[in-house]
Amino acid sequence: MTDVSSYGRIQSEYASYSTQGGVTDAIRNTAQALKPLRAKTAPADDLSLERRKISLDAQQSLVLIQLALFLVFVSLLSYVVLPRDWAHGVSFLLLCVGIGSGFFLRR
Repeated sequence: MTDVSSYGRIQSEYASYSTQGGVTDAIRNTAQALKPLRAKTAPADDLSLERRKISLDAQQSLVLIQLALFLVFVSLLSYVVLPRDWAHGVSFLLLCVGIGSGFFLRR
């Protein structure tokens, strides 16, 4: 009788282990199915084009910004030094020259 009970116990343990093994296989298969697909890598042509754009942005000089700040400073200084009627005209001319030179410095 002990052999029969031990045989039954062994069968029930095997059934529980095989069920758990099936669960782990199912979890493994589900995890494999849920892995995100890897995005396609960019071709070398696109990468070289982006590098070229970045290098051109880095090479642009700050002359335009420096000129704009200098002309704004001089126009504000003209209000301190010159009479108001003259300062309006001088500031207008300075800012027009700054805008005109900005068009040519962009190219």
